[in-house]
Amino acid sequence: MKKFDNGIYADISNEDYHASMGISKSLLDAMNKGAAYFVFEHNAPRFESLSLGLGTLVHCLLLEPKEYENRYLIAPECDRRTKEGKATWEGFQNANDGSKKIVSAKDDSIAHSIAECAMAHPLISKYLQDQDGKAEVSIYFTDPTTDLQCKIRPDWLIVREKDGRKKIICIDVKTTSDFGNFASSVWNYRYHVQQEFYRHGLSIAYNVPLSDVEFYFAVVSTSQSGAVYPCDFFDLADPYQSKGEAEYKRNLLQCKEFKDSKVLKPSVLEMPEWQLRICEKDLEEHNNSIL
Repeated sequence: MKKFDNGIYADISNEDYHASMGISKSLLDAMNKGAAYFVFEHNAPRFESLSLGLGTLVHCLLLEPKEYENRYLIAPECDRRTKEGKATWEGFQNANDGSKKIVSAKDDSIAHSIAECAMAHPLISKYLQDQDGKAEVSIYFTDPTTDLQCKIRPDWLIVREKDGRKKIICIDVKTTSDFGNFASSVWNYRYHVQQEFYRHGLSIAYNVPLSDVEFYFAVVSTSQSGAVYPCDFFDLADPYQSKGEAEYKRNLLQCKEFKDSKVLKPSVLEMPEWQLRICEKDLEEHNNSIL
């Protein structure tokens, strides 16, 4: 596993970033489940997904649109049960040298529709079309409390400098099939933890006050509502910020403690709140029945 020095890199591939050393948001999430799962997440072999999700396609169209045709090849619409369809498909396969991932015409069309809706949002288009913005910048820094090297890779990063003072704006693109319930996604996927982990990392890497680092979520629906794919631009305010900061710092301390002790314990499976409420209700009904 390669180790990069602390710094800001614009030319590290996605594959090299994920294969490099450093505590990432995904490893913080793993440690939140337990040290054993943290080790598994760190050591497990990576296999390329056989199918491309709409999120991957939309990310490319929004963040690196010029790369879309270089990465993906659109499959022809044909009936491979017929002679003509078989010939069309065979010609398509022969023309594909394997360097591009195959995308169905349907997924390609939907992804483009979603991206068009996203860019119709005034704030999403404003920031993602900013000439100072860069996609997929890799950043490595050392957490001052634990002395652990960490890494982050913002979807879209804007660095502005005026009168010798830098302002950092980080945009993270999220796709969701449940747009109206994005608050639950924030909690379930710990996006608030990501926000504060990234904000503090950017503050350290660029040597700017935390107050000069802004973080926003561009949220794009993969499900239609009427004739459009809903989109919005969110700023997670408190208590998301304070909770996210506390959580990422707690997870980093757990990483540090494990690094020093190497003690492995089973992951603890806690009962969800909705199950707790059912149990409490059942217990209450049981107690009432025996009175």
